[in-house]
Amino acid sequence: GSLCGILMITSSYLCVKSIHNEKAGLIAGTILAFAVLPILYYLSYGAYASILLFAVEPLAVFFLWQDTSFSDIPVISIVLAAGFLSHTSFVLFFVPLLFLKNRMFIPSLLVSLILSVPHIVRLQPGYSLQEIVQLTHLWYTPEVFKIQMIPERIGVLVFVCGLLGLLFLKKKTFTFFSVWLLSLLVLAVTSVFRVEFPYWFVFFANRLVDLMVLPLVMLTGIFVSVIGKKQYYIFVLLLILPMVPHFYTIPRSTDGPLFPTDSPAFAADQEGIAWLSQNADESAVILNDWWTGTGSSWITSLGKQRLVFPFLYVHDHFLDILDIPEKSRDVLWVSLAPDTKESYSLLQEWGVDYIFLSSYVEDRVKWRRNSWDVTRMTASPNFELVFNKDQTYIFKVKKDWEYTHYFTVKEVEFKENRLQPIDFQGNFPVHNLLRISYRDSFTGMVQFWSANGLVAEIPFLHTDSVTTVVIPFDPPIYVKSVNPVDIVHAEIVTTLPGYDLGNVTLSPHWLVNQNFTLENEGYIYVSGANTLKIVYKDTFSGSIDINILINQTWVPLTTIQQTGDGTTKVLTIPLPNHFVALAIHVHNAPFTIISLELL
Repeated sequence: GSLCGILMITSSYLCVKSIHNEKAGLIAGTILAFAVLPILYYLSYGAYASILLFAVEPLAVFFLWQDTSFSDIPVISIVLAAGFLSHTSFVLFFVPLLFLKNRMFIPSLLVSLILSVPHIVRLQPGYSLQEIVQLTHLWYTPEVFKIQMIPERIGVLVFVCGLLGLLFLKKKTFTFFSVWLLSLLVLAVTSVFRVEFPYWFVFFANRLVDLMVLPLVMLTGIFVSVIGKKQYYIFVLLLILPMVPHFYTIPRSTDGPLFPTDSPAFAADQEGIAWLSQNADESAVILNDWWTGTGSSWITSLGKQRLVFPFLYVHDHFLDILDIPEKSRDVLWVSLAPDTKESYSLLQEWGVDYIFLSSYVEDRVKWRRNSWDVTRMTASPNFELVFNKDQTYIFKVKKDWEYTHYFTVKEVEFKENRLQPIDFQGNFPVHNLLRISYRDSFTGMVQFWSANGLVAEIPFLHTDSVTTVVIPFDPPIYVKSVNPVDIVHAEIVTTLPGYDLGNVTLSPHWLVNQNFTLENEGYIYVSGANTLKIVYKDTFSGSIDINILINQTWVPLTTIQQTGDGTTKVLTIPLPNHFVALAIHVHNAPFTIISLELL
């Protein structure tokens, strides 16, 4: 930040010095660094691309203002290319540069475009529909030009003194600065009429007003140097002091700290990022909370490591490259059902080595952080907790995997975008989810809300296929969507570890080979049946207690008395619910089951 600031001050000084005199250059550099808001705002936000733009533009004027020759083309070309590569808004600056009437400008511009080819081939003239939906829904609403932007973003004194500075310019300089200011102002005003043109998303009204600061500051330096004589420092103070009450409040959120670095919660995230830098491989891939509004999105810039959801700027075309919508939809499998095959498949596909959960999370994306079950992941055999401070957690993804399995607890129905009332007590004390299959028939964002707030946000991508997602089960649940949502099927599901036998699952306590053997205690989970038929071999003498879970309480169901006669016997158990959990306790000897059948 300091280096960018020094470069910006130096380039402004050189530019104004060459146009007017050294005194004006000193004043302009001082005002630019300390007396106008946009520069300080970009600096505090870490938007160094914008700071470099403010540094390169005066440098380009400085070189093109001189009497140049063909030998200067390489230097001028590099400066122009540097401006274009630092920020796409630099393309606007070509308009006033044409009015300098420097004969080396066009050749230098052509060479700079050749130097910028790697950047140019990545540019797109506009956002895709999905990108517009994603950005406008989550991040920002483009501002329309309002006259109050000038005093709020530039300052009345700088604006007035800048315009008065035009009076002290010669014809060539007057034309250059007039075209520079008018080109920015006219483009800003087009936002009032909702005019869209190629790259309109780079030239929002507030950004165009910010860009007007640079020529106005230079003109202010010239104005103050002319009328202030040796007491020009008094005018500098007059320009600085009125700025303080107008400093920006909250540019991106309605409450909380201005930036993550202002929040104590981010300190824990920083320690976690430092841990990754010291302990994880440079090639490691980290799955994090989200790409904005969390401390984890800073891992790429602070920790120099790859993220599934890295922080991105508004003008980045990232959706096609990083598959952000698809991943933002699919990551719910990992956060809500971390031990399933679906979760493991996604972690493998994305090459995830670590999962980073943040302490610092803005309210607008807090539902994403809340979808992660830290307690469950800590107890899971598939993840190793390697760092924890406050609410910052880092889990290492293990290579060997023990799956849990899905069970349908109850089928449910949505009507008029609302989950229909159901008689469901949640008989088993596990984390229930809602599995929804929908037809992806339009482009847009669909939100699922409960009485406790937003529980999930799913991007629809207009693939016309049936897509299945999981969301938290927190009734009553209703859907918010601009377009009608076609939900094909919905059901309450739960995940449990063990051996998957279709609608029957045995807990990991069972020894599974040709038969199913239990030494002490274990569980049988059954879904979608009214009766369970157990075929077992009476091998050893002793009793087996079978309990059933009803309303969060284990209730005795039946007892098997084994005699050890070696015969095959059958036990038929009526099941009171669609999904039941049976606890089996073996006394004195192993219990061997030959088969399990649902009736």
